[in-house]
Amino acid sequence: MDSTLLLWTSEFGSGGPHTNGNLPVILAGNACGSFVTGRHFEATGDRNAKARVMHQIMVSMIHHMGLTHIDAFGNTATGPLDWLRG
Repeated sequence: MDSTLLLWTSEFGSGGPHTNGNLPVILAGNACGSFVTGRHFEATGDRNAKARVMHQIMVSMIHHMGLTHIDAFGNTATGPLDWLRG
């Protein structure tokens, strides 16, 4: 698991089908020290603010794979989550 990063989530958030504003997300592994482990985080704000966090998690993972020129995922967020990185 030291060199692995696994994303587990559901496609169904609370508040209606296929919403991504309140999804449970688990990141397992630390990708060779690139991500800090052992933390719990709860996104706050309205539905759109919570959705932006999910999109920023995806951008953070994309940057880890070396595609740092990609700064957007979906239609609500840009940039990675700096606090997620190790």
